[in-house]
Amino acid sequence: MDSSDPSETDVAAEILGRMNEIGLDEDPETARDVVDQFIETVRAYLEAAVAAQGRGDTAGLAQAAHKLAGTALTLGASDLGQRAAKLEADVQGGHLSTVDVQVEALVAAVGRVEAATRAIVDRLS
Repeated sequence: MDSSDPSETDVAAEILGRMNEIGLDEDPETARDVVDQFIETVRAYLEAAVAAQGRGDTAGLAQAAHKLAGTALTLGASDLGQRAAKLEADVQGGHLSTVDVQVEALVAAVGRVEAATRAIVDRLS
């Protein structure tokens, strides 16, 4: 973890705040379902980004990063969303020198988000 990366606790607090805003804190079963779908979707977009990177498919990488950013921001995972949006912008702008590092950072950010959301759902149960 880079010193500029948010802690799992910080990520959880941000996501929990968003979940409270949309009323998921009041219904643990629905919260669990939403988190499960969120994590499944985030993983799919991350896998698509990694696969596109491996193929050298910049259009596919930008598209996967765009979808990942939108999904992350929906549930309040702003660090992940911002990282994905930056990757998308860099790829679209032809700034490819840091793509490998950025994708590695996305993998780590997804791990933090997944751990944070699971901890939240465990507390709501």
